[in-house]
Amino acid sequence: TPFYKARVEQYQTPQQRAVIDAIALHWDPIPSGALARVTGIEVTTISSHLSRLKKSGFIQEVPTSGARSGYQLAERFLNIWYLMRHGTRKTRQKLRWLTILLTRLYSAEDLARLAEDARNEALARTWHPDYRAAVLAAHEELCGLLPEGDGREDAGDAVQEVLDLLKTAIQHQEAGAPEDAVAILDDVVARFGDLDGPFLREAMAIALGYKGICLAILGRSKEAIALYDEVVAQIGHSDHPVLRQWMALTLVNKGVCLVALDRDEEAIAVYDDVVTRFEETDEPALRESVAMALVNKGARLAALVRDEEAIAVCNDVVTRFGESGEPVIQEKVAKAIVTKGIVLATLGRSDEAIAVYNEVMIRFGESDGALRWLVAVAMVNKSVCLAALGRDEEAITVRDDVVTRYGESDQPALREQVALALAWKGETLHDRLGDRDGAEAAWRRARALDVPFNAGTVMLPWLLLSQGRLDEAEAVCPAADPERLDPVDAQLLEAGFALARDNLGTALEHLGTALAAGLDRGERGSVYDVLPFLRLAETRGHGDKLIDWFETSGAADRYAPV
Repeated sequence: TPFYKARVEQYQTPQQRAVIDAIALHWDPIPSGALARVTGIEVTTISSHLSRLKKSGFIQEVPTSGARSGYQLAERFLNIWYLMRHGTRKTRQKLRWLTILLTRLYSAEDLARLAEDARNEALARTWHPDYRAAVLAAHEELCGLLPEGDGREDAGDAVQEVLDLLKTAIQHQEAGAPEDAVAILDDVVARFGDLDGPFLREAMAIALGYKGICLAILGRSKEAIALYDEVVAQIGHSDHPVLRQWMALTLVNKGVCLVALDRDEEAIAVYDDVVTRFEETDEPALRESVAMALVNKGARLAALVRDEEAIAVCNDVVTRFGESGEPVIQEKVAKAIVTKGIVLATLGRSDEAIAVYNEVMIRFGESDGALRWLVAVAMVNKSVCLAALGRDEEAITVRDDVVTRYGESDQPALREQVALALAWKGETLHDRLGDRDGAEAAWRRARALDVPFNAGTVMLPWLLLSQGRLDEAEAVCPAADPERLDPVDAQLLEAGFALARDNLGTALEHLGTALAAGLDRGERGSVYDVLPFLRLAETRGHGDKLIDWFETSGAADRYAPV
């Protein structure tokens, strides 16, 4: 352990550690594009980190069955050690290292015999419970895509080939290559779809379901829904536990695709179907699907401004699953409580929302993984509610607490919450308390986190422009990259720089482009975005001309609050 610990810790920057973490926890070779998505780091930046890690011998580039090469830790036992040390941060990762070791050590036949022994209480009485669990998980991962029996033995060599192809497709999907997975699954259906036998029919249903998942990832939601419907038709009446789990997950995935197509009412009906079918079960995987369906339903009701119904569904999640010891279920409970807080805040019931966010912090404050991120979300939202009540100092204290707790994290989702806390701290200091130096410090620290769509990164150049520090503003202004900077923010900043040079005509051109795109951008946007430009116009003596422009351009009618 000291040797491996030193090997990892020689790479000290947050981005280096994020890349290593993503590669090690993935275990199988992962392409650079998938690494960029997992870590939130641009592909060009990822490439430089990969080059250094390869040069030092820490990772290796290996061919995959797809078009892209993948990256893995060069020393595989170091990777297993990493999973032992760090795998608990992800769902079902506690024994992932041992599961992987068993799948590499034993053949499918050996694992099948071991799994049979593990299910025999008399034989497995002397086994350590963790080892027994890992054996069963390894057998499920290698051979458990489909239920036992039901014609598997009679299907001959086709059985193992279908299993191998399905496993390869899943690896491609998880490695960020859904196009390659779709091609493999199409091959499965073309070659084995006409063969008879219950086992192969079920194999086709699962292949179609995985293809639907890949199509959804690719944004082809309508095609994915058609496949999900076919899966439901094929296995919807099965009583087999494995197929019931697959059925529940398929329905939840269908609901997600319906939401992507703005068919919210249909999605809610699908989520209700999941609950109706499986709410009486004690099977953990099915309980997870029911919890997921309810959480998703609550989110859609909130989006449809059916606030009281959304709150009722969130309360239902807590009532049903609040005492569950399963981390994955607790994640759903935390999401439901956070959603309830957001709805209460939207209704102007900030005191109640604060109490709800406090509940998240108390219940899950010491948790890992996704729960840790949800605690950060609750804290940031709590600070917004405090600010809405005029309790600015308390809001700043909570935001400082977010930075203290999570400021050193290399997880992209947590870094985004830290950046948000710093951005809003700067906003409160600047707009409410008149502390421009404090605001500048907060926004500079937010900018240093280098996360997408960082409000602090946008507000810092506005502050410098307002103080006539044009050169400094240009130095910190983010590049107009649509992956890092919202296009409306980019146009408004261009307008601001033109205004700072007293080039009013160019400034109004950019302002017109921003207003034409729209300031109402959901959670990201509001009329507030244009206020720095208005303040700068007033400071530079262009206020009357700007008012005239709003009248003559028609923007005054569209944006009356501005």
